[in-house]
Order: sequence, then structure tokens, then C-alpha cells
Amino acid sequence: MSKINEAIEWLSIAKSNLQIASAFSKSKPRDIRYEDLCFELQQCVEKSLKSLLIYKGVKISKTHSIGFVIEQVLKTGIKLPAEVVESARLTTYSVETRYPCDNYKISKKEFLSVLKTARYVYDWVRNYFNSLY
Repeated sequence: MSKINEAIEWLSIAKSNLQIASAFSKSKPRDIRYEDLCFELQQCVEKSLKSLLIYKGVKISKTHSIGFVIEQVLKTGIKLPAEVVESARLTTYSVETRYPCDNYKISKKEFLSVLKTARYVYDWVRNYFNSLY
């Protein structure tokens, strides 16, 4: 598989994560937790950014740290907008909010803010690839 095809495959998985969470942006069943939806959005951002690394031929580290992935992307020479760099804050949704012992509850307002960030990152990466071809 070519680098671009593999990168686009990763981006399509990121889109799936985004769509899972987006499906509940208007309303959600009581048993669905915003914490779980924010995990999907963190995964969207992580996979979107890792798709850039794949395209550039950089070996992907097994990490959920969006900040680390952003540092790796910047080392490739890709210029990221501030909004993408600021998405590093979503790393907290990869672990801290996923277990009940952490007792961290996410409000709908927070969820919608995370959704907006994830959409921005996904769209920016998609547009980056579209601009190449």
C-alpha cells in the first residue's frame, strides 16, 4: 500500500470516530456518556494527525499523546495552524475520562467544544491531503 493510500485509510478511520461522536451532538441516550464520546473525538484527532506522519514516512509511535504527535508532525516541516496545535489538550480524553475511578464528568458544553476542535483538525488534515492532488 502506498504512503498516501495508507494515510487516507487512517483518515477514514478518524472520520468514523468523528461520526460516532457527532451522531449524538443534538441528543443522546441517557446511557451514553459524554466521556466516551470525547474519547472517540480524541481518537479522531490522534488518527488524523498520525495520517500526516504516515504520509511523510515517519514511523508511528504507540502513544495517545496528541502533543507528542504534533511535535512529530512539525518536525516533518508541515506548518500547523494554532487551532491544530491547541488540540493537544484533547489528550486528557484518551485515558483520564475513561474510567469511573477518576470521577471526571463531562458536560454537554464541554463535549460540544471538543467536537468543534476535532472537526477542525479532521477537516484541516483532509484539506491538506486534498491540496496535494
